[in-house]
Amino acid sequence: MKQILIIIVFGLLFTNFAFCNDTLTMVYRTTAKEPYIKKQPSNQGIWESVYKEAAKKIGLKLEVQRYPKKRAYKMLEEGDVDFYPAASFKKSREKIGYFINSQLKRDGFAVIYRDDLEINNIKDIKGYELLNNLGSTYTFYNRAGIDIKNNTMRQIPELDIQRAVKILQNKMGDIYAYSNIGVKNFSKITKLTKLNY
Repeated sequence: MKQILIIIVFGLLFTNFAFCNDTLTMVYRTTAKEPYIKKQPSNQGIWESVYKEAAKKIGLKLEVQRYPKKRAYKMLEEGDVDFYPAASFKKSREKIGYFINSQLKRDGFAVIYRDDLEINNIKDIKGYELLNNLGSTYTFYNRAGIDIKNNTMRQIPELDIQRAVKILQNKMGDIYAYSNIGVKNFSKITKLTKLNY
């Protein structure tokens, strides 16, 4: 019980507490969510630093495994891994783990879109093709107030901000909603000259 309480304090958001050896295993999809985690094969980022320290404090080592999102959740369900950080709550996921509020401030959302679209506010987003990571919830679209029923949702496996930007620049999609911090971090690396957000 002491181990569980210490880990909760360090902000695990979704876990099944399956660890039973000297290793705490974090699973995450292969795409980046910077500054929290870089794209596979790198695991560098806030999560690796924080959870490595948390594991150390309770006498465990941290192991990070990267898989496509559906497989990551399957491994969690089967007890092969211990937690998936920052997972969005879904009723179907409730049976395979615990959702714990990490008390981390939500970073908000950003909506990026092609600069040739006539969009002045969220209410103008009707009839467009929205991009979403396959298996993900529509969290950022919901937070932005975008009615997904009035648009087409295109599910793309292993979609991250970098890939979404390329798809938008090539006019193979219209709109992508993502975390504000992720968009800002990407903007520092690559200028979003052809996109509005």
